[in-house]
Amino acid sequence: MSDTHDKALNDAVGRALLDRLRTARDTDDMFADLDRLRHFAARGARAPLAEALTYLLKVLPEDHPEHQKLAAELGSLPSAPAPARVQATPRPMKSEKVVPIPDTLPDLPDLANPPDDDAEWPVPPLFAALWQDARTGLRGAVRLAHACFPETLPAGLAVRAVAARSTELLHYPGFRAVEILLREADGAEVSHLAVYGTTHALQINGTSPGIHEFNAGAWNVPAAGGAARSPLRLTDREEATSYLHFFCGCVHGEDGPFSVVETQEQLQERWRGDRMPDGLADKIAPLRFEEEDAAGDIDPGKANGKAGEPLANGAARETLENRQWSIHATLLYSHALFAADFSVKPTGMIEMVQDKPVAAELPLLRDGFIDGLRIGRLAGGN
Repeated sequence: MSDTHDKALNDAVGRALLDRLRTARDTDDMFADLDRLRHFAARGARAPLAEALTYLLKVLPEDHPEHQKLAAELGSLPSAPAPARVQATPRPMKSEKVVPIPDTLPDLPDLANPPDDDAEWPVPPLFAALWQDARTGLRGAVRLAHACFPETLPAGLAVRAVAARSTELLHYPGFRAVEILLREADGAEVSHLAVYGTTHALQINGTSPGIHEFNAGAWNVPAAGGAARSPLRLTDREEATSYLHFFCGCVHGEDGPFSVVETQEQLQERWRGDRMPDGLADKIAPLRFEEEDAAGDIDPGKANGKAGEPLANGAARETLENRQWSIHATLLYSHALFAADFSVKPTGMIEMVQDKPVAAELPLLRDGFIDGLRIGRLAGGN
């Protein structure tokens, strides 16, 4: 792995530990994460350690037995301007845009770790879909990802792959999402997620510009000329449901993904507390549709259907290509559960029309992207 990427990964994991330290409720947990941060500081990621020491000096009483030692340790660190705290939303990257898939994939050294049949993913899938284990094709998936996104996934990091999972995307016919789990020698785990077709690929990194560029289809102009062709298809409720899950999960705010949940099992995937409170699952509602035409006029004859039902009134697919969808959904964001209304445009633009919190201070997994890699971060309720 190059020194530049090694430092970036160390700093990313260090900041994930810093976020966990800041949300820990027990001082023993804080000091355990502080010891881990010292390890990453020795590998060049000093800023997270400095911020952790500063935080502990603020929250611990001055008569705490470790207070003076922490102050001395902070004073001994090399003076350097600490970078701004990295949020779940990454810095802009060239590789967040749509890229062509090379005709020939570069070869890679042997994987540093054998495929791990028992690997447990540190984070659930970003969005609900029919995910399948892709370990049998792990090396091919790694070569493809490295060929398309070498800045994010250089060879030294790519060979750290231990598992992969993939799913077809109903809203992008002919495309698959593939997520690769990478494990460092010290056990730190991150993952890489991208969408692949036959000619182009899109890296997912928590921001929306790449998705909008992908939907616009400027990269998909026929060789003989003509108009750009969007890969996006939103002509029935199943496709609109698939896209809403995908877009909300892949576009993050400062506190992580906007996860659409339709079942208690989907909520359980992100639950990191003890037993779920009675009645919480009852606040989760299946998606409810109101169909609108391009002018925003609701057709009462097709309102309140569920995903997967036949289109009412025998509406033709050609007509629905210009229709936008109004969808009521249950949403997880940060530590809260919301009832939200979305408007999904034919172009793929999604607007959250309104939202109402229905539960708060929930101990939910909060994960994010840093430098194009997905990192799980545990944050308890406040």
